[in-house]
Formats: sequence, C-alpha cells, structure tokens
Amino acid sequence: MKKTICMLVALAVVSVVWSQKPEKPAKSLKTSSVTVSSSNNLRLSVKESNRVLKVRATYSKRDVVDIVDFLKQKLGAPVSKGNKYVWEKDKNGKKAMEWIVDTGSLRVYLDGELLSKYEYKRYKEISEALSEKLGGSKYNASWDQDQYRFEFEQKQRDLESAKRRLERAQRELERAQRELEEIKRKNKN
Repeated sequence: MKKTICMLVALAVVSVVWSQKPEKPAKSLKTSSVTVSSSNNLRLSVKESNRVLKVRATYSKRDVVDIVDFLKQKLGAPVSKGNKYVWEKDKNGKKAMEWIVDTGSLRVYLDGELLSKYEYKRYKEISEALSEKLGGSKYNASWDQDQYRFEFEQKQRDLESAKRRLERAQRELERAQRELEEIKRKNKN
C-alpha cells in the first residue's frame, strides 16, 4: 500500500514538473536605427522601436517642393502651419501619425500601437520610399542590414533562452527521478 501511495506521489510530482509552463522571457524591445549623411547636405536618421517609427531628415532647401508634392500624392492635402506642411492623424486623443515638412527638414512619427497594421505598413512604405528618394539606395542597404542583424540577434537570444528552459526542465526531471528512486529504496526497507 505504501509503495502504491509513494508511486502516485512521485508520478504527481513528475506530472506537475512537466505541466508547468516555461517562464515567459521579458518582452524585449525591438530597436533598430540607421543614420546616413552625404555630401549633398543630407542627413537621414531612422529609428524603429517595437511599433514606433521615427524619421528625421535634413536636406537641401530646394528639395522641399519635391518632397511636399510627393507627400501630397501619397497622403493628400496637408495642413499649413506657418512655413510648415503637416499631415497628422489622432486616435483616441493620441498622436498616431505625423509628418512635418519644414524648409530643409522632415520629421515622421508613426505609432503602430494606435494605427492598424495596414495603415502602419502603408505609412512605413511611404517613409521608406521618401527616404530612398532623399538618400538613394544607401538608406535601404543600411536599413536592411540593420534589420537582418537585429532579427538574427533576436533569434539567437530566443534560442539561448529555450536552451536554458530545456536544461532547467532536465534538471527538474532528474531531481524527480532521484526522489522517486529514494522513495522506492525506502519502501523496500
């Protein structure tokens, strides 16, 4: 009778160990940024963290008309605030999207948490096209390399975390097996 109870207890311990969900790793921030400068007075900075995209660019004042025309085609008519052209969208009282073109500078802010996935993707593609228009292919190559490097590093971290969880589960299984063997030995005596 004692053996049966001990076996049931041991099996219960093993099943509890195996049924426990692995710890969720802390949510890592997906951050990527690239800055490009060129000899034609262009400075372009792109930062993406989780689902927030920020783009800042300074460029030659003569490019303002081309940039505004491009954005008018993609985003519609802007709101003029002084010498600035502004496209913005609010959701739930918070800024979800903002494009500001000033003489010689551009700022873009996209909040993917407030925008739908479709909107975020669309606006991001527009910002990439505009950045390419401003900075040429250097921007895209740098951005792609940065994205691939980030994704590779994230997958490495995920793999290491999974290995640690597996090792922890193996140690718990070995401990439960040792306890079971000890219970068996005690019951024989």
